[in-house]
Amino acid sequence: MPFVFDWATLGSANGTSTIVDGANTTDLTVVSDPAFFFTNFAGGNLFISPGETAPVTSSITFTTPIKNATFEILDLDSNEAGFDDKVTILAFDKDGAPVPVMFSNLESYHIQDGNSVEAEGNTSTGIEGPGAPDSITVSFGGPVETISVIFEAGDSGAPTGFIGIGDISGDVVCFARGTRILSASGDIVIEDLNVGDSVSTAQNGYQTIRWIGKRRLNAEELKKNPKLRPVRIRAWALGAGLPTRDLLVSRQHRMLVSSEVAERMFGLDAILVSAIKLTGLPGVEIDEEAAEVEYIHLLFDKHEIIYAEGAPSESLFTGPQALKSVPKAARDEILSLFPELKNEDYISEPAAQIPENKRQRKLVMRLAKNNKLPLEGYGLSPVSHL
Repeated sequence: MPFVFDWATLGSANGTSTIVDGANTTDLTVVSDPAFFFTNFAGGNLFISPGETAPVTSSITFTTPIKNATFEILDLDSNEAGFDDKVTILAFDKDGAPVPVMFSNLESYHIQDGNSVEAEGNTSTGIEGPGAPDSITVSFGGPVETISVIFEAGDSGAPTGFIGIGDISGDVVCFARGTRILSASGDIVIEDLNVGDSVSTAQNGYQTIRWIGKRRLNAEELKKNPKLRPVRIRAWALGAGLPTRDLLVSRQHRMLVSSEVAERMFGLDAILVSAIKLTGLPGVEIDEEAAEVEYIHLLFDKHEIIYAEGAPSESLFTGPQALKSVPKAARDEILSLFPELKNEDYISEPAAQIPENKRQRKLVMRLAKNNKLPLEGYGLSPVSHL
């Protein structure tokens, strides 16, 4: 469900507010020139007062990118004898690349030129709020992290009149790169980890990262190969309050399962199951809406169980099939770090048993049939489960 951010929540043209979109959150920070002010007019919006001749800017930044973002520019009109309004919108994604800006609900006197719209007339000379003919709608051609709204006087030479920014709606985008990993320094987002950092493991205390691999996939690549789409594990979907936030992983990434069902089937407290197999359970599904995703692999001296959003999950496994899944350049780099992997008789030892695919599917079917969660048997001492 899309969120709606009401400016009345912040009550200011400067400051930070947290937006909640289901299990996802993002912080909105707005930094505005002094000309901007908050007013309760029309439910609460940002406006500038008449009389500006030089451009004034309000910049809005999100800590997590927003998709389907939209809002209105309020009361964009002109009476060239007294006021003349113009707006320019600039938008950027999380990498600082420009995002296309689109305008709609324009009247005949709204003249668009690229990212700018200037008014050359009006429907009403009064101050208009959301949905009025003098107001226009702004949307974007992709996820945005930063939006700059620039108000200025039009070409007639008259100063600006009242112009406003309406409430913002959209959806919080969750990227695999935002996953929090438990490290010696606490929970760290995975993209901020470096080779040499220490990460908490279930069996071997803190272990040092030896290699980090990254692969970013854009919307076109995900469309061409839907099997590259991530699996979204909703907050608390695994049981024991885990994961603590929505978790995105690749389809073949394995999660720890600790339950009586697993113990009856395999004689073990805990096993590893591919995320794609877990999609038979509530709260675990293929994310069909992800605009892009960046998969990040962590490699240690051996296969480990680490904690992603609090949930026990595997590090990169250096088995033959796993190595085939990484690009050649990355594979060559891993082999240079671990030359023993080149030996035909070398066997990589998994951190927990990995059942064959058929038995993984059967396990998930039994969990679903008995209304059991994958981590129903997961206690306060996770090491005891391995």
